[in-house]
Amino acid sequence: MTLINRASAVSVLILLSISLSIVSIILTTTGHFIPSKTVSDQPDSIVENVVSTTFDKTGKPVFKISTPKITHYPDESTDIISPEVTLFREPNTIWHINSKTAHATSGTDQITFKDNVVVRHQSDLQKPVTTLYTTSLTVFTDKKIAKTDDPVFITDTDTKIHAIGMLAHLDDGTIKLLSKADLEYVPTAS
Repeated sequence: MTLINRASAVSVLILLSISLSIVSIILTTTGHFIPSKTVSDQPDSIVENVVSTTFDKTGKPVFKISTPKITHYPDESTDIISPEVTLFREPNTIWHINSKTAHATSGTDQITFKDNVVVRHQSDLQKPVTTLYTTSLTVFTDKKIAKTDDPVFITDTDTKIHAIGMLAHLDDGTIKLLSKADLEYVPTAS
């Protein structure tokens, strides 16, 4: 490339750059420019391989989460991949919740689990583990309730229940089925 051709190429690039800058300024100031992402769409932190336990004032565990990845956003929402959550309740009541994804707002006060949600609950040592399956479940950790409007399937040693919608009180382990409940009882052989 000759010296004149290089100078021409550089001049064209400079003019193109100035032109694009002017167009960008005009579009931005006239309101016709719409960015593809807003600031709140961009994460402000990403943490991988998380295991975190929250304790109450007396040092007892209240909430534990394990996940390969948490993405936090400036609007104080959080996306969680493959969460495994344990809620410790009194007396000796433990709830285990896992799913493919979850979305939390207000820290961990409200967590919506989605896709293949599985909840395991053992109220005491004499009762068998109850397992609940659904497509989504919202847990309000501060209110100690969990709810869904989706179909649920609940099993324990000798009971199978299908229903639409559920409200669970996490402290005492009671589960209210909202509609179309169908129970099958098959006693175990003694």
